[in-house]
Amino acid sequence: MIECAYGFYEKVQLALGRKKSNPEAPVTTTKPKVVSGETTSSLSRFFTGVVTSLDEGGGMIDQHVFFDQSSVLGNERIEVGSTVHVQAAREHQQAGWRATRVQLVVHWKPDASSGTHVVVGFISNLGRSQGIVSDGNDDVRFPLTAVSSNYRPNIGDWVQIFVLEQDGAATVSAVTPLRRRVFHGVVSNFNRSEGTVDGNVSFAADVVCNGYRPRLGEEVSGECVEWKSATPWRALSLKPSNGAKPLGCGKIDRLVQQNSAVQALSRSELLGNKEGITITGSGDFGDLQVGDDVSVNFILTNTNERDVTLVSWRLLIPDPRICVEIEKVDSGNPSPSVISTVSPPENVPPSMPCDLKLMTDAPNSILDSCVVLPRNGSVIEVTVKLKADAIGHTSNLLLFNFGSFKIARAISASVKDEAITLLTSRAPYQQRQQGGGWTQGSYHAKMRAGKLPGPRPMRPVVAARQHKMKDYLVPGNLRDMMEEMDTDITAIQPQLAEPLSLDNYREVFSTLLWLEEIAKEQEIRKHDLASVNCLGLTVPGLAEGRPKLLVGDKVMICRPGGTDNEIHYEGIIHKIYGEDILMQFNQEVQEDLAGEECDVMFTFNRAPLCRMHHAADMAVMLGAQVLFPTCPSPMPPLAGLDSTTFYNPILNDRQKSAVTRIVGARCRPMPYVLFGPPGTGKTVTVVESILQILFQCTSSRILACAPSNSAVDLLVKRLHDSGQIMSGMMVRLNALSRSTPPPPSILQYCVTADQVATVVRLRLVLCTCVTAGTLHRLGLSPGHFSHVFVDEAGQAAEPECLIPTSLLVGSQGQMVLAGDPMQLGPVIGSLLAAKFGLNKSLLERLMERQPYKRDPRKFADHGNFDPLVVTKLVDNYRAHGLLVRLYSELFYDGELLERASEDKTHCLCTWDKLPKTGVPIVFHGVQVGLL
Repeated sequence: MIECAYGFYEKVQLALGRKKSNPEAPVTTTKPKVVSGETTSSLSRFFTGVVTSLDEGGGMIDQHVFFDQSSVLGNERIEVGSTVHVQAAREHQQAGWRATRVQLVVHWKPDASSGTHVVVGFISNLGRSQGIVSDGNDDVRFPLTAVSSNYRPNIGDWVQIFVLEQDGAATVSAVTPLRRRVFHGVVSNFNRSEGTVDGNVSFAADVVCNGYRPRLGEEVSGECVEWKSATPWRALSLKPSNGAKPLGCGKIDRLVQQNSAVQALSRSELLGNKEGITITGSGDFGDLQVGDDVSVNFILTNTNERDVTLVSWRLLIPDPRICVEIEKVDSGNPSPSVISTVSPPENVPPSMPCDLKLMTDAPNSILDSCVVLPRNGSVIEVTVKLKADAIGHTSNLLLFNFGSFKIARAISASVKDEAITLLTSRAPYQQRQQGGGWTQGSYHAKMRAGKLPGPRPMRPVVAARQHKMKDYLVPGNLRDMMEEMDTDITAIQPQLAEPLSLDNYREVFSTLLWLEEIAKEQEIRKHDLASVNCLGLTVPGLAEGRPKLLVGDKVMICRPGGTDNEIHYEGIIHKIYGEDILMQFNQEVQEDLAGEECDVMFTFNRAPLCRMHHAADMAVMLGAQVLFPTCPSPMPPLAGLDSTTFYNPILNDRQKSAVTRIVGARCRPMPYVLFGPPGTGKTVTVVESILQILFQCTSSRILACAPSNSAVDLLVKRLHDSGQIMSGMMVRLNALSRSTPPPPSILQYCVTADQVATVVRLRLVLCTCVTAGTLHRLGLSPGHFSHVFVDEAGQAAEPECLIPTSLLVGSQGQMVLAGDPMQLGPVIGSLLAAKFGLNKSLLERLMERQPYKRDPRKFADHGNFDPLVVTKLVDNYRAHGLLVRLYSELFYDGELLERASEDKTHCLCTWDKLPKTGVPIVFHGVQVGLL
């Protein structure tokens, strides 16, 4: 019998007295049982286990799975008896298991009487025994003894502080990193004391594992935390990846790896001609457009009276876009002969040296066959070709190795596209003068002459906007066409007649949003008032939302029958009471009008439409696999769960399956769809998924949205009621114009949009889809949020749903859409925009694509849908069985099941007003003309 290798290691360590074993857990090498919820294969498995022993470098889980400290994630101290989630692997079936990922299971149970809350901020100062955290408003001091054992803090780190308030005193009980993750990448910069990995993870020399010296182009891995610096992450540890090969593997390059000669040379020493070898030519490609294929030439001349050998060449920073051709020029032959062509190998990522594949596949290449430059003026021509396939500036060094010396030449290019060119300033900026003409075409044409702006309501100062959105004004030809109504819109916007695709995505939705804006203009003009007293204005129908006005909206007034050239006045709504509104105007209004009656013209807030336009512009960054997914491509799960880790103990099997799939995110970045009729527990499932991601994925940051305030408030309340969320762990972001106050039970989490800059760092942010547009103004980097949830997604127009999801970019991000495509969709005012698809939600459109379609033949065991991307909830906990059966047969393929208690569903079965006793359903006819 072959004993498990790590089981044997366990016994040896115990015999030597080097391990602290759990006395209640006897040493055994029996294989573990596969528990419910465990995922396993012959060489890898995920399970939940218990730490049974520890030593200085690691320990054992369930007596048979070895782990070292580098595989441990999370912010808490791991001790003997701790419950952990484990991702384990082994080299073959007879080998022992080794943990590749260990995550502590944290069960938050805040004590309401203790007053424990969380403060999020960054470390602004560190001393010998204490530090200071700033949250943007106040400074909080903490003792270093409160810092978790597996974390060494640094100035700039984003952290969360757990504060215990009791008997009037506040004590810091724990300090942990706000976000923490494992990274894999390539060293992109290193200068002896510090460096970066992939340009976004900074590391200092003291976090590098013993005996290892990072070099440019090497593949590395480690653990990092989020911090406030030029790069978003700071490494806690750094080590070479298993099997990683350093940049360049020629004969001389191997010597460079040993003595670091290249790194010891200065830039001037590298760029200078030497030893009789001169290199002429410029490596500056200049300004390029995306898609350009360009080249530059270098001429290598040997002026010595002896032969010189070119041993090898390499790029200092690997770049598969760059191809090098080396040609030997013979003075007697006008056509040079190609002696080596080095192209970037196919399917090799940018992190791999572009000559790595060539070394093994091309034995006659220059890397293995040195090139001799004969004495007295022989020439070699080097052509460097660049494929401009990405926007940005690139700089590199082409290093020629002549054995005893090296010469380098700089390579640089700036790649742009037409959009960037259009943004170039053509004239000096001039501040717009107050009282300028109306800028919205024919909308309220009388306002073109000028206006006096009114005072805004008193509100806190909004954080400085780093990125101002464009105005997205309606094109004049489109407005004219809609006013005349005698032209086919596809004649001036032909993309509307084409199938929606990534190529026409922005143009189609921009046009549809403009049509919707024109319809809103026409609708609100119906409510204009003539010859009324404006000091205390009564607006008929305002209480019913006709027109729909909010605090902060603008109202324009002028003298009755005023001409287009007459001055007009802008009033700002400060209060709304039923059908009465209170406005404030410029001081000159009282002097000019002196209580006269005026004509009133209402406007609507364009900000939501502008945010949708901006989201449509940003949508192409999400990629085809998000907007137009075709086939799921499963990847390793981000995290895993078993049946013992659910916070809500009454989830049904389909809800548990959905949570597991959402947390694992195996088909990221494809959106995950959770759908079902009312009463099937979609919001409950979303809440459980959010909790699991928040506590199991320490690198996550979650944005949860819905189209309406009431739906977001419900999410916040359910998260609060779970008992897992401490004060300060999540934030409910409200628009400044919100008219109805939030429920009292969630007020402790609520802030307004003026505080967005300070709360955006929290790991759980909730707001409406439109309010999420305020986050775009902060200039957040793509991928700031790792997960985006949209509840009631079937009620949001696709551009509205894109506002939060456009903050999620990258192959590791996960979008979750929860809703029901069978219920009422988005409310669209323009019949023309609805005709061309604006009334279809993103959820509904995705459900029409092949990966999300119902397929009873392939997925009969998973509710007839592919469980990797869709879960259909069928257990109804709200309606009477007869009602469930009705819409089950009409819309849901007869698959719904009645699960509600009879106390809830049968309480009105004996009501004497029912048409049929025992059947609590009443059909009420409605005539359209009565509406």
